Amino acid sequence: MWKIVGALRLGLSVVMVVIGLIACSFSSMMSRRVFFFLAHLWHRTLLWIIGIKPEYPENDIVEGSLLIGNHVSWADILVVGARWPVVFLAKKEIASWPVLGWIIRGAGTLFIERGKGASKALGEISETLKKGQTVLVFPEGRTSDGAGVLRFQPRLLQAAIDAGQVVQSFALMYSDSDGFRQERITYAGNVSFMGSFWRTVAGPSTNATVILSAVEHTGIDRQEIAVASEKWVQEQIESKFG
Repeated sequence: MWKIVGALRLGLSVVMVVIGLIACSFSSMMSRRVFFFLAHLWHRTLLWIIGIKPEYPENDIVEGSLLIGNHVSWADILVVGARWPVVFLAKKEIASWPVLGWIIRGAGTLFIERGKGASKALGEISETLKKGQTVLVFPEGRTSDGAGVLRFQPRLLQAAIDAGQVVQSFALMYSDSDGFRQERITYAGNVSFMGSFWRTVAGPSTNATVILSAVEHTGIDRQEIAVASEKWVQEQIESKFG
């Protein structure tokens, strides 16, 4: 049964990708407000298709902040993008992905080159923040299995300090209908994107819970921000899953 459901979800996802391609082809002609409205709608629809039910906090993000949190899955982007107008930071190699790379580039994503591209990315993030746009960064640098948090790298947090903007943390957790941690959606280790995607669509719905922290003001050491944020996210995960 779940293979049939998975095939149906996969087919509808392909349709949404095509729609995303078309929309991104005209993104330069849209106002920022119209673009993010369509982006929210696209993300929400795709989440519904693949069976992910997002749960958001009552408090909101601070516009123009540097938003940082844990990275569990490719679905993290969909969950955040379905609720908030943010500019994402992704690894440069993703830009060359067939089809999806085009959508990601068309969405205005910033890219960082592994190993030597941090300085350039730092400047681009800072300039984007100065324009009042919110930028999302995953300071772990790679995905985890969702059971805990990897070390938050502090370097890119300097962008918020340079721009005079605040840093806000979020914790993202995936669970099943019984509230237990959902491992099928993780994109860690040697799991391929398609492998993780198929495991997600060919199974029961997944709950995605987002928790936002209070704002962590700039003007203090980036290392202190990274350590405090990492600790806070870890506490949220432990509180939910024990």
